[in-house]
Amino acid sequence: MRNVQRQAFAGMLWTKQFFYYVVQDWLNGDPAGLPPPDNRKRGRNHEWIHLFNEDIISMPDKWEYPWFAAWDLAFHTIPLALIDPDFSKKQLYLFTREWYQHLNGQIPAYEWNFGDVNPPVQAWAAWRVYKIEEKMYGHADRAFLEEVFQKLSLYFTWWVNRKDLDGNNLFGGGFLGLDNIRTEDGSIIQPEVEYEPAESRFGLFGGNSNWRGPVWFPVNFLIIESLQKFHRYLGDDFTVECPTGSGHMMNLWEVATEISQRLIKIFLRKEENLNQGYRPVYGDLQKFQTDPNWSKFILFHEYFHGDIGAGIGASR
Repeated sequence: MRNVQRQAFAGMLWTKQFFYYVVQDWLNGDPAGLPPPDNRKRGRNHEWIHLFNEDIISMPDKWEYPWFAAWDLAFHTIPLALIDPDFSKKQLYLFTREWYQHLNGQIPAYEWNFGDVNPPVQAWAAWRVYKIEEKMYGHADRAFLEEVFQKLSLYFTWWVNRKDLDGNNLFGGGFLGLDNIRTEDGSIIQPEVEYEPAESRFGLFGGNSNWRGPVWFPVNFLIIESLQKFHRYLGDDFTVECPTGSGHMMNLWEVATEISQRLIKIFLRKEENLNQGYRPVYGDLQKFQTDPNWSKFILFHEYFHGDIGAGIGASR
């Protein structure tokens, strides 16, 4: 497990990259070249003329997705805080600066559509980084929270005004928390949605509608954390059946631990034969399962097969 964790940290450090994108320059075009087409000034990101990216930023995947995504980056700061809390804080602070955050309060989402609406997870990430550093070093950086609080409050206000149009404090519409897929196919609403453990069979939203079964680590992390919080309130006496149908009862802390162990085992050799056992993450890729030159190197995928744990999506 230490070997897996070291490689995970190494991967997080590797995804740092210099990112340079000045929207005003893009709209105006290269002075030494032909002028850009007129429709560029009405196209993608044209409302973000203040945005001036010239920083080292944590990328979703420097190999396949070499641009920042604010949602991904918020989750990146949690593991990064365990090895470099200063970098985590600087990343979160950076996106609240006036050359990133829009005048309306929105934080830019990602390169191909800065104006897309994402849940405001940056505030949660800032609090978690704050608490992680406090636990590690015994002192809390309250100045960091003060620096980001007002700007993140503006971002939340911007977001909630778009997701609570009826003013009833219920956030609805859009992707319903499923990132890139709704609970209906086209115009036909499906009845509890069909389970699909890996890549979606439906070519919706660019063919990347795979939130119907694969394992996504950020969502699992939030679930685990929530279960732990509920356990602190409900205590050991509150139990649920886990796994469902097993007749085995656990308190919520034990359930959170069970989910954590399942996620960790995706990357570990199967216990029955530690020397030659297969890692679920590699699936049927024999080169990675059996070749001694490859079998010890772990890939941390975007998401994982819901039944067998094989890695799918972006691989780094």
